[in-house]
Amino acid sequence: EVIYIDLPIPECLARIESRGGGKDVFETESFLRGCDFRYRTMASRYGFTVVDGRGNPEEVFSHVMDESKMMKALKKVHQGEEQ
Repeated sequence: EVIYIDLPIPECLARIESRGGGKDVFETESFLRGCDFRYRTMASRYGFTVVDGRGNPEEVFSHVMDESKMMKALKKVHQGEEQ
């Protein structure tokens, strides 16, 4: 199972800037836009779970854990149907 944490590019860039220090090659707007497009495409095509990443770290973590628990529960139900 894949959980994609979705965060708008401007917010990504703001977070990168706020932490200070330099950017690496993967932290440019063009690179992030390419990644965003690819992951959105894969999420749609392969059914990734998408979590809104705009909250603070604790909120996002909570949403990821909630989705993970739901995915595990659905998997158990599905496995029970196959038997």
